[in-house]
Amino acid sequence: MALLSLIYKPELRQIYLTALFSCVTMGAIMIGVFQESGSFFDLGGDDSKFFRYFLEASDGNTSLYQFRYGNYLALGSGFVSLLKIFGLVQITPLSVYPLNWFIGANVCVATFFLAKRFGLDSARSKMVAILLSIYPFFVFYEVKILRDIFSGLLLMSFLLLYTSRLKIIVRICFMAVIALICLKVRGEFILYMVGYVGVDKFCDLYYSNQRYKAIFLALIAGVVLLFSYNIIIGLSGREANEVSELSESYQASRTSESSEGSLGAKLKSGGPIFTPIIMLYMWLSPFPPPFFLKQNAYNLIISVGVIFWYLSCLKMPFYISSFYKRSSNTEKRRVISKLLIYIALVSAMIALTSADSRHLISFYPLAFISFALLKQDFPLSRYGVMNFLVAIGVVIIITIYFILKIF
Repeated sequence: MALLSLIYKPELRQIYLTALFSCVTMGAIMIGVFQESGSFFDLGGDDSKFFRYFLEASDGNTSLYQFRYGNYLALGSGFVSLLKIFGLVQITPLSVYPLNWFIGANVCVATFFLAKRFGLDSARSKMVAILLSIYPFFVFYEVKILRDIFSGLLLMSFLLLYTSRLKIIVRICFMAVIALICLKVRGEFILYMVGYVGVDKFCDLYYSNQRYKAIFLALIAGVVLLFSYNIIIGLSGREANEVSELSESYQASRTSESSEGSLGAKLKSGGPIFTPIIMLYMWLSPFPPPFFLKQNAYNLIISVGVIFWYLSCLKMPFYISSFYKRSSNTEKRRVISKLLIYIALVSAMIALTSADSRHLISFYPLAFISFALLKQDFPLSRYGVMNFLVAIGVVIIITIYFILKIF
């Protein structure tokens, strides 16, 4: 996989290798921690299930491809078959984990391209991609045998196609292929992809002084979204009543967790009125830093990373406010508005369904790009005031957390 970096230009090669070796490092630490509990996998996670399905599918159990994550199983079983061709008869988790490490490294490369498409120069685009590649919470899910990072690569591929200069018929054909793959990976991603197109068209209309048309488009999209979510889920291979059962199981688990004092569970079981707070809570996850709850090597690494992430999240309102007050660049306002609205939209959809911060992983590249776009225009003279207010914000959030935790 390191040798595959030779297909990239030197600038991209550095991003790819940094991301790959970041995954290798975190993966080795993570597996080492799991081994202390006598397993190659996170206890209670889906990693072991997917590993078992990969092996069964590669041995000829093709019925597994009919599952709602069948295309991810096809990818994994194909990788296992490739390993066997190279002479690995005894397939272990250690030989399968690198599949997602490779996918994650290419997500970071795709992030570089997309950052440039959204207006960052090469240096800033490279910095965004490398920071993403070493951000511990992102890497943690990047290295596990889960669908999330593959969904992220599909989303990034869709956005790169959509923003490309290819002929529209070519783009539509390739984007349709990506959508079909998503049906058997995470069906809801088709809605997220269509949602991006809708947000893009909305911003085009809004910033070309066709605001009534933009509002009408938003209303139509809201109605379509309301009635299409379950349809898309159904096309992905679930039974008609499974969405309802899934919602009930999430509710039951939240109630169970609430009795154990989990703040996240309390918020999630509070109903739609708490959706804005849940959205913020998901983006601040994991909160508090996981090392405070369980002391091990990868929790320590993740905790160091998320502390910087908390500070970045708290700075975002200052960056956003300053940008819209000072910037007169219509094109840049359109791009940033599109990214912020889209991130808010998908965050709301996830908050109203699973409310699982893991399901936001695919959108972290866009969050990093948005942060870089906003930060580059923030005046240096205001950094002192911002940092002071952020420090106060940290104290307030910690205080609120412990109050809610207790009561």
